[in-house]
Amino acid sequence: LETSPGPTGWAAPITLTTQVRFLETLLAHTPARLARLHHLAGSVLVLDEPQTLPAAWRPAVRDVLDALIRHYRVSVLTTTATPPAWLPP
Repeated sequence: LETSPGPTGWAAPITLTTQVRFLETLLAHTPARLARLHHLAGSVLVLDEPQTLPAAWRPAVRDVLDALIRHYRVSVLTTTATPPAWLPP
C-alpha cells in the first residue's frame, strides 16, 4: 500500500491519493507529475463523489478519463448516490 505522494510514484499495487492530487497529475504539464501516469495502465480507479468536481473541470476530466478507458485499459468505479451524467459510460 502506498499513499500519495509516495516514493515510487504510484508503482505500488494499491495507491491511495486525494482527488486533487490525482487530477493535478492527470492535467499536469510538468515531467515530474506526468512520470507516474504510465502506472495507471490496466488499473481500476475508484472515484469518490465525482459529482463534487467543479463544473469548469468536468469537460477536461471527462476527456482524460475517456482516454484512459479507451487507450490504457483503465476501469473507473464511482462511489456516489447520484451518478453524474458527465462521466464516460
